[in-house]
Amino acid sequence: STYYSSNYAATGDTFNITGAVLDTLDFDTTGTDITWDYSTLTGNSQKKLIHRSPGQTGVSTLPWFLAYGIFNYYAGSNVNLSSTDGSTIAIGTIQQTNPNDYLLKTDAFLRLKGTSFNLSLNGLTYPVVTNYTKPDTLYRYPLTYNSTSRSTAAYTLSVPTLIYRKVELNRRDTVKGWGTLITPYGTFANCLKYVSTVTEIDSLSILDTPILSADTIRYRELKWFSPTKKYQLLTVCQLLIGGFFVT
Repeated sequence: STYYSSNYAATGDTFNITGAVLDTLDFDTTGTDITWDYSTLTGNSQKKLIHRSPGQTGVSTLPWFLAYGIFNYYAGSNVNLSSTDGSTIAIGTIQQTNPNDYLLKTDAFLRLKGTSFNLSLNGLTYPVVTNYTKPDTLYRYPLTYNSTSRSTAAYTLSVPTLIYRKVELNRRDTVKGWGTLITPYGTFANCLKYVSTVTEIDSLSILDTPILSADTIRYRELKWFSPTKKYQLLTVCQLLIGGFFVT
């Protein structure tokens, strides 16, 4: 099986993403001609992921351009795809809304080059844009069994007295398996299992109160791809705790 850039989502594609209740399933099995049976997963939430042109994100207003210069996201070949799940996240007394990812998709890779969202506090709303000094290479195409890649990324975001965050990422990616994936929504042959192991150094302050100070976080993302589908069929996140990856 081979997964090309052209197999992945494009402008106009929409997906329903179901969150599942975890159980005792083994997500680590890998190899050749494997059958991964996750048919017993039970959904407990759902959100809609929308892919669109970067100019359709609803944040391309003149004040935003003047204050944060995200016109750079829309210039030439800098980005050509945006995605959003429309989620709202509460961080203490702060609320995050209208999230947008800005991506560059080519035949060779998919890179996250910027994000934007709104932060609300005490009745005031602040537009926030991340400044990616190094874009995050999510995938290098084509994905084939045993293909590997490495990449680094870095970004900062800041609203004075409200929030500051600085992140550095180091990714190690491997396609570690192929076979048949069974989910509550169907059975999919010729799938590839993609494993991305990430080391993240994170500094975060909210309302001038340090939350993280150059803390090192290690995690991995397991994703199953089928060339017949334009988005991953399953995503599993695992955090490294006590020397073991915990789902």
